[in-house]
Amino acid sequence: MSNREKIIVILAGLAVLYGIYEYVFSTSPQIRKEKSGSAENITEFMERMTAELKAAELSPQEKELMKTIDDTWEQKLFVSNAVLADFQHIRPEPLPGDLPEYTGYLKMGERYLAIVDGMEYEIGDFIVKGDYELLRISPKEIVIAGYGQKQHAVPIREEPEKQHSFEIFFE
Repeated sequence: MSNREKIIVILAGLAVLYGIYEYVFSTSPQIRKEKSGSAENITEFMERMTAELKAAELSPQEKELMKTIDDTWEQKLFVSNAVLADFQHIRPEPLPGDLPEYTGYLKMGERYLAIVDGMEYEIGDFIVKGDYELLRISPKEIVIAGYGQKQHAVPIREEPEKQHSFEIFFE
């Protein structure tokens, strides 16, 4: 057995001895008895907690909430997409400042990546700002659409110092 293995075995043995010492000698008998627990202790605890909860005074809001817990739902909890489509006309059209900013693109063979708000997106990705889906990428503009909204063409920002365009060719 090498010295390294001996040291590991000695440290493991010391850890076991320390655990035995902590369990047997350092905890008082009362704590060990409470740790072991019994059905009587659990029953006593439950009865005591039940009595305390019954004695507690509920606020008016809590009382109202307790009354409505057992009520049946008058409408469906989850709404279908067909129902949501009826309400899409309520959503206002985004203002130009609310649309994401298209600052560049990256072309790798036949694949385009759009740089929108400093992040790279592919067709079909959802843009974080405004929760838009990226539908089309071209060097001059991107086309995006929000859920249930019409499509928006966002032109590339023409500031040369912030515009990024790269083409990578693979052969």
